[in-house]
Amino acid sequence: MKIVSSSPSKTCLLDPIPTSLLKQCVDKLMPILTVIINLSLTTGTVPQSLKNAVVSPILKKSSLDSNIFKNYRPVSNLPFLSKVIEKVVASQLITYLGTNSLLEPLQSAYKKHHSTETALLKVHNDICTALDRGQCVLLILLDLSAAFDTIDHDILITRLSKLGITGITLQWFSSYLKNRTQSLARWNQQFKKSKPDETNKLQLNDSKTEVLFIRSQFNRLPRPIDHINIGSSCIQLAKSARNIGVTFDDQHSLQHHIALTCRSIYHHLRTIGRIRHYLTDEACKMLVHALITTKLDYCNSLLYGLPAKDILPLQHAQNTAARMVSRTRKFNHITPVLINLHWLQVVFRIQYKTLLITYKALHDSTPIYIRLNPP
Repeated sequence: MKIVSSSPSKTCLLDPIPTSLLKQCVDKLMPILTVIINLSLTTGTVPQSLKNAVVSPILKKSSLDSNIFKNYRPVSNLPFLSKVIEKVVASQLITYLGTNSLLEPLQSAYKKHHSTETALLKVHNDICTALDRGQCVLLILLDLSAAFDTIDHDILITRLSKLGITGITLQWFSSYLKNRTQSLARWNQQFKKSKPDETNKLQLNDSKTEVLFIRSQFNRLPRPIDHINIGSSCIQLAKSARNIGVTFDDQHSLQHHIALTCRSIYHHLRTIGRIRHYLTDEACKMLVHALITTKLDYCNSLLYGLPAKDILPLQHAQNTAARMVSRTRKFNHITPVLINLHWLQVVFRIQYKTLLITYKALHDSTPIYIRLNPP
């Protein structure tokens, strides 16, 4: 009941009734749904009707060429009951893996208390530690083409069996993965096939793979390499690279990241400024929080300890946003404006985020790789 009620009310073309109608009648239908799900789990089979998907190719950006296949994102839509069964199994599987400490400790995606910020904080800390020791760091940011869409089923079943998932349970996963079908909701072009790589049968996207050779700004020695070879691809070293939304540079100063963040903020501020006289103060504040504050706060714990002069451009950007929201003139003192808006200054936002993560680490609410006393 909890899973059904918390699921989105999206309806698949293959659903016999709209999902919204099913939710309205959930009290009457729940015993039937429960029997179907339990039969699937106890017999180790997934009905074929629940393994059919409708795929809609969605253009990633309206400005992209519609004739190039990689510009499309395939959105797969399954029957509602199929998604409910998936969530039931996922809940039990995650509980099993967590209870038996079988989860990969450094994986941050799709796990409670994990985020892009915790993942980047781990990488950032490891780099800083190495640089403090006088070492250099080679950071390789791999990009795998359609990694989630091209998982080899035989490899996955083998991995599950090694985790102790056997018998009827493993049979259920095998049934879930086999004989799946999909049809296109709308499409009028032909598809082309690509040959997978040797490693887990995934293909490296060398055009998006980047490599940084990171060293201290005080290290004046020439770089020992200017490229690395990954498989058959030759990847040249870059000056900076974007890593889950944060731009790392070859001196790990994060100045390039701050500059790009400010550039993006001012772009949005100019856009908002064009319509400011049409907006109420509250509407303007909502836009600024959605487009500006989120950029100031994203992974800002990585900025802790940077010199004040490096943080200053972000503060200037926040000041500009505050003046726009409050309609304050350019040369008026900004501190009372920030206090009236209840906005912490950028340096205090960084300190607050750092303290929050520290508190969570002390109370076992962060990933194992961040906790002070991991199990």
